[in-house]
Amino acid sequence: IYISKHPQAPGYPQFVIYSKNRNFQMGFGGYAKLTGIFDFNGVVHSHDFITYDIPVGTGTPSEKRLYIGAHQSRIYTEVLAITKSDPFRVYIEADFYSLSYTLRLRHAYGQYKGFLVGQTWSSLMDLDAMPNTVDFEGPNSAVALRAAMIRYTLKISNAFTMRTALELPDVSMSYQAPLTSSYQYIPDFILVFRFHTRWGHLQAGGVFRTMSYKDSLQNKIKNTFGYGGAISGLFKITKKDNLMFQAVWGSGIAKYIQDVSGVGLDAMPDDDKYQISELQPVPVGGFYFGYQHFWHPKLNSTFVYGFTKINYNYSPPMNDAYRIGQYVSGNIFWNVFPSMTLAIEYLWGERRNWDKETGNANRINFMVQYNF
Repeated sequence: IYISKHPQAPGYPQFVIYSKNRNFQMGFGGYAKLTGIFDFNGVVHSHDFITYDIPVGTGTPSEKRLYIGAHQSRIYTEVLAITKSDPFRVYIEADFYSLSYTLRLRHAYGQYKGFLVGQTWSSLMDLDAMPNTVDFEGPNSAVALRAAMIRYTLKISNAFTMRTALELPDVSMSYQAPLTSSYQYIPDFILVFRFHTRWGHLQAGGVFRTMSYKDSLQNKIKNTFGYGGAISGLFKITKKDNLMFQAVWGSGIAKYIQDVSGVGLDAMPDDDKYQISELQPVPVGGFYFGYQHFWHPKLNSTFVYGFTKINYNYSPPMNDAYRIGQYVSGNIFWNVFPSMTLAIEYLWGERRNWDKETGNANRINFMVQYNF
């Protein structure tokens, strides 16, 4: 009944309450987490290391910044019900990732047999191939987002599984008059296949989406379409070494890519077709490679390189439009004892614009995490 976990997710529940007949159990868990950042030789104007946010040209690359906070701390509860056929599971998780440290919902879903209904990580995401980073966001090209969904997972054989899902159609497009935003009414459709053995796994998936917008001049709702695919995997090279990777490409799927999600790059006007008031899906692609080495059962490091590119089919509206992002990280995690983890990480990022102007940033991250 348990599904794959993100590397930054809390562990399995340590506190469990059982019903009298033991047909129900409720577990509690989470962690208190102190994180710190020190920006030098280039500042990213966010707590997360998002290369899209790196200043270019007129930014403030000579500034330095120190930040320490506990907003990544998390709590969760889950309920397992033992039925006559299969177990039923409900999971709710929240963190304090807000300016005022108020609770923010991360996951809330129920599972029964192959069905999952609620909000959790997108079905296109490969959680087992996500590198372990102190950086909250992770690689700039990672498919990493949470969405409300209805999902079904089918076990074809011991080595093959398939999952399909309908997910919330959140859209971020760039508009020019007479075009404006519109409500979305068709869910994103996702189909994923996965092959796994003792040496690792390989996953391939695709997404198709309909994106709606309004033409106020014609008083008409119009649609443009997004589509793309991702391939990812993790290979156990030796008992101490893991190699993970992901490549993603498509048009109108910026929502699914960490670095460019929510910044108006799902679709934008095409200058060649502007006279008929149309938006075109923006081509985007990226990849990352991660290498993890265990120096000791309690000591491990992960090194990551990520690359994201917007492949405009036409000149964007502004010369300072984002075109390429690069991401490099290296860290060391020390599990001092089961309930405490220390980590430190170096990050480097670059943003390159359409006019070939670039900006760079360097950061040191550190973390102290107490699990419960």
